[in-house]
Amino acid sequence: VCAAGLAVSLAWILRKGVATIRRGEVALTDLLLEGLSRIAGVKVYGPADSARRGSAVSFRVEGMDPAEVGMRLEKRSGVLVRAGLHCSPNGHRALGTFPEGTVRVSPGPFTTRREIATFLSALRTIRGPAAG
Repeated sequence: VCAAGLAVSLAWILRKGVATIRRGEVALTDLLLEGLSRIAGVKVYGPADSARRGSAVSFRVEGMDPAEVGMRLEKRSGVLVRAGLHCSPNGHRALGTFPEGTVRVSPGPFTTRREIATFLSALRTIRGPAAG
C-alpha cells in the first residue's frame, strides 16, 4: 500500500511539475504573509520574501498563547494549524519564543485561496477588535 501511494504521488508530481507546484505554493504563501501583515499584534518569523522560504509560516499573536490560538482557529473555522515548539526547542530558544513556541500554518499544493481567506478571517476574529 505504501509503495502504491508513493508511486501515485510521484506520478502526480511529475505530471504537474515541481516548478508549477512551487509557484502555486509561493503565491499562496505571499497571500498568507500579506494577510498576516495586516493583522495588528501578529508577528511572523522567517524571511518576508516567500521565494526565500518554504510554505510553512510561523507566527505569534501578541497576548495569546500559541496553543490557544490553534484551538480557537479549529473551533471557529475548522482550520488546523500546529502550535508549539515543532520538535525544535533550541530553534525556539534562538528565536526567543521558548517555551510556548509559535503557531505554524502550512499551505500546500491542494490549499485554495479561499482556505487562506478563511484562515485569515478566523484569525482576525479571535484576535478581536485590535486586529485592525
